[in-house]
Amino acid sequence: MKKPILICLFSVLLFSGTLPVRAQFYLTGEDPARLKWNQIQAGPFKVIYPRGTDSLAFRYAFLLEKTAPYVAASLQARIPDIPVILHPYSLNSNGLVTWTPSRMELITTPFPNGSNAQNWDRQLVLHELRHVAQMQRAGEHFFEPFSWFTGEISEALSVGLYFGRWLLEGDATFTETLLSYAGRGREASFLMPYKAYFATGKDFSLDKWKFGSYKHKIPNAYALGYLKFSTAENISSEYALANIFTDVTRKPYWPFEYNKSFKRNWGENPVRMWHHAKDYYSRLWETQEKEKGGCTYGHRLNKPIKDYVSYRSPIIIADSVGVNYIYAVKSSMAQTRRLVRMHEGDTLGKEMTICLLGEINSMLSGDGRNLFWSETVSGHRWAYENFSVIIRYDTWTRKKKILSYGTRFFNPVPSPDGSRLAVVRYRPEGGSELHILDPETGVNLKKIQVPRGEQLSELAWQDSTHLYGLLTGEQGKGIYRFSLSDEKCDTILPPFFYSLFGLRTENGQLFFQSDFNHNTDNIFSLDPATGKTLQLTQARFGAFDPFPGQNALQTRLYYSDYTTTGYQLTEISVDSLLNTQADLTARKTAVLPVNRTPRFIVDTIRVPEELSYPVKKYNKVLHAARVHSWLPFYFNFNELESFSFQKYYETVSAGVTLMSQNSLGTLYSILGYSYHNGFHSGHFHVNYSGLLPVFSLEVNVNDRFRTQNYTRQENNKIVFVTDTIRAPLLEARLYSYIPFTFNSHGWHRGFIPSIQYRFTNDSYYVREKQRYINKGMLQAGIRYYQVQNRAERDIFPRLGMGLNLQWGYTPGTQSLFSTIGLVQAYGYIPGLFRNQALKIDAAYQKQQVTGRYFYLGSFLSSPRGMREQVFAPHIFRLTADYAIPIWPGDLSIPGVLYLKRIQLIPFTDHMYARAQDGTVSRFHSYGTDLVFDFHIFRIGPMLSAGVRYALSPQKTHTFEFLFSMPAF
Repeated sequence: MKKPILICLFSVLLFSGTLPVRAQFYLTGEDPARLKWNQIQAGPFKVIYPRGTDSLAFRYAFLLEKTAPYVAASLQARIPDIPVILHPYSLNSNGLVTWTPSRMELITTPFPNGSNAQNWDRQLVLHELRHVAQMQRAGEHFFEPFSWFTGEISEALSVGLYFGRWLLEGDATFTETLLSYAGRGREASFLMPYKAYFATGKDFSLDKWKFGSYKHKIPNAYALGYLKFSTAENISSEYALANIFTDVTRKPYWPFEYNKSFKRNWGENPVRMWHHAKDYYSRLWETQEKEKGGCTYGHRLNKPIKDYVSYRSPIIIADSVGVNYIYAVKSSMAQTRRLVRMHEGDTLGKEMTICLLGEINSMLSGDGRNLFWSETVSGHRWAYENFSVIIRYDTWTRKKKILSYGTRFFNPVPSPDGSRLAVVRYRPEGGSELHILDPETGVNLKKIQVPRGEQLSELAWQDSTHLYGLLTGEQGKGIYRFSLSDEKCDTILPPFFYSLFGLRTENGQLFFQSDFNHNTDNIFSLDPATGKTLQLTQARFGAFDPFPGQNALQTRLYYSDYTTTGYQLTEISVDSLLNTQADLTARKTAVLPVNRTPRFIVDTIRVPEELSYPVKKYNKVLHAARVHSWLPFYFNFNELESFSFQKYYETVSAGVTLMSQNSLGTLYSILGYSYHNGFHSGHFHVNYSGLLPVFSLEVNVNDRFRTQNYTRQENNKIVFVTDTIRAPLLEARLYSYIPFTFNSHGWHRGFIPSIQYRFTNDSYYVREKQRYINKGMLQAGIRYYQVQNRAERDIFPRLGMGLNLQWGYTPGTQSLFSTIGLVQAYGYIPGLFRNQALKIDAAYQKQQVTGRYFYLGSFLSSPRGMREQVFAPHIFRLTADYAIPIWPGDLSIPGVLYLKRIQLIPFTDHMYARAQDGTVSRFHSYGTDLVFDFHIFRIGPMLSAGVRYALSPQKTHTFEFLFSMPAF
């Protein structure tokens, strides 16, 4: 019985990479506890949303209900009843659809900048509805009766085994593009990295294109899937993917059905689909390249390197003596995002790092002395509440100041005289506002409501009383002028569905970028007085983030030029500009290179101004339990990290498992029965995170017989005796903690106070009380950490530190067990070479053992390679780990193995234990971890496996197998 269960368990874990989980379910975080909730029903959708955001919920309900039939049609799917949870207080614009339990979660705040020319709610609804349709189809035929035994795990297993992320995201991205005027597939920048690689002859293995690389910057699964789907649609029927879902779910046990179905419906298997897509788009882009009639080339300012690097949002600021410096936002695979500067006339590209940046969400702007930008920072407790703050950096004094706390301000732009600061605010209930702030204090001076609920994004000042802004609405994105005096809004550039962003002004001219011509982003200028528009650049792959230098028409233009090695900081003289007149009103949307005419376009829907649904209160208590999955064996997901074959039954064994999670993701529970070694055991675990503290209760009954423990005197020695009582063991753990977070400005910070109580009905005889007392342990602690964000290639943070304080004792049996305390500190410092880092960990543990019989336990593990646990009243431990990433060249054995990286982590552990009599014992070990990061069989998440070698304190050579999955 054990072997089949373990094999089934491994299969579920290995192939569930498309649905990463935390603990046993897909948990994404919590909304603030202060929120009250409402619900409305719109067809199969139960929309659950915070009170006070009714108009926002009505809009999403209307769009979901109207678009669902068209989104599901080509997949021949039936949209099931499904809850839709809105998260309006998060700024991490995104959405997800997942099972276990089934739900759609939508973060409704739009991106504050970027190329998208469509209302965020429409793109979000199209994309996530397609995922609902995919999941419904994945659970059909063979997997429908399978769900009788597993619940919603059946759909998750189907998706993980047969429908990879590239397929799911590629299909959803293609759907959002086909059924709208402005999906990601219409944006030139979406497939731009492929265009650059193909045009310059760079090609990689399919495994590398699919799973990414630590050596080259590879587009994500959305772009890969869209590239393959958009090509396959030209040679297949509208229902090709629907047929594939039918074929695969009918015969999932037949190993050749997957490839046969692809070939039958799309003309080729998934591997050949890639080669066909590459050839098709290479020819298409080569044709578009010829139509350009040549390109404009500027002068690269940053130091040339072969590695990927990104310089975005260039701006020039003069120092106190009038020397011009170019500031830009720099990032790479080897370094985290940072603000850098270089001398305007430096031909060597020498640069200086000014400060680390966090989740910057705007371009840089300046007033001649100060730089301004906005940055997303975490809320202090709730994953679904964060903020956007305005930051001012004085380039003369090199001091940084946060102008706003706990706000939702974006895209700051100072007025020409520097006396005011214009920003955009996105309201949680929908819509946007223009705010005018004091740039010194951040005090709000004026607020203007944006008309028609449209999204205002980037801003630029015309003069002291007028601003230009980009507005996105039902007709697309355009340029408008706002009057601060009468709050009127005039059209400067009528809206269209091409990309439009990077707005700047200089000498009465507007500068921006768009992919209006030749499917390539380029820089344009617009004279608001005459309406004359000029295309200034003809980039080969893309020109972004224009900054016109002072008197730009007489000097030069700065921008980011995309190449295969990233976004290069570039300047171009006026004499080299294209300066070709362009009519941006000639077309509304880009033409897709696919032979499909959609029956429906979401952008033609007009949401009624007077819209209403019957509203009901959503009671969190009544909706606390939502049973979604079960298993015909016992499986405790929480014990995966500590799984051992000696105590396998704590994780998996014969029995039954029942799982529940509420739709808000704040309460999950597991109820199980297991049978092992003749014991019928019961298990219960519940976790609630909907309040400031998180509460967790775990109870296990009858994993073994309980014991009675006592001491007696034999031969003038005290002997500890354990008697087994044929009665069920009861073990319980009540745990509470508060996960405070303070992530900002390129750092992750956290403060976690915690307390827990462990109880067992194993009893101990206490002589002072002349009776047996059950053992209970109370533990309290505080943890703090502060680590620098990691670059893609980092194994350890480059810089950081942490502190851990713990204390524990046993109420009622303190005369038997020691009281224990721990002080631990650790830190990270940079290594000898980039992406290497050293971690040093020092800890001191003290146990009060005078007059006690037993050690309570130990917070400190023994040196690696040593199997015995060290106990002593005083223990000091010092460890050092040095992380070295090694790139093996992205080795690929097609269809079998893809090796992305090797981690070499030498370590040394030193422990000093002082006994009661003052004797000091020393334990030293040395060794290394050798870990391989890889993918197997082109499915599932990246796995990490390797071996640990240690020379133990006993001078023996020990080896240990290491294995981990990022999903857990």
